[in-house]
Order: sequence, then structure tokens, then C-alpha cells
Amino acid sequence: MSSKSNSINVTGNQNQVFQAIKNSTINNNFHQNQWDALQPNIDLAKLREELKLLRENLVKKEKTDESNSCIEALESAENELKKKNDPKALEFLKKACKWALDTASEIGTTVAAEVIKSAMGLNP
Repeated sequence: MSSKSNSINVTGNQNQVFQAIKNSTINNNFHQNQWDALQPNIDLAKLREELKLLRENLVKKEKTDESNSCIEALESAENELKKKNDPKALEFLKKACKWALDTASEIGTTVAAEVIKSAMGLNP
């Protein structure tokens, strides 16, 4: 397992700095735990393939600010999966819009749809 070192510059009083670090750690742990629960049931190669297909399908549709940010989130998730930074990919999929989820279901990208649904907290 590799260890990453990140630097964050935070200005403010000591409580603000502590809160920023705490929130960052909680967010990272949440996505790691969420990924750990999902990962055994996911075919990663199929997920990468379906996210690409989904993104390409969305690019062909009408563009709005929401659709552009949705496409960017999918592209970022794809890039993180390529780098094997799967929890970070899940974080980006959480930012995907309902439009992406609906389209994933419509075009039959079931693995992508299920992972997006889980990332958004829509699975029971």
C-alpha cells in the first residue's frame, strides 16, 4: 500500500484549521469505507468501460451547465479509476447528476448505474 502526502494551506484561527483537517479526514474515510463495501461486488473493467460509454453518450446530448459538470464528474471518475484511486472515483461519481443516472439506466450500463446510485446514497 502506498502512502500519499498532501499539503493543505489553511488560514484562520486554530479552530478553523482543525475543523478543515477534520472534515477532510472524515470525507476521505467515508469514501474509502463506502468503496470498501462496494468493491467486492464490482467488475472494475466493466465499470470503466461503462463510464466511458455513458460519458460519450451524454456528450452527444444537449449541453447545459448541469450536464457539463456532470460529464466532468464522470471523466474525473474515469481518470481516478485508471490511476487505481477508486475511492476518489466514487467521490466524483457522487457529484454526477440524476441525468447521468437516468441515462445510464436507459442505455443499459447497469454497473455504472448501480455504482452512481450507491455513490449518491440512493441504494438502501
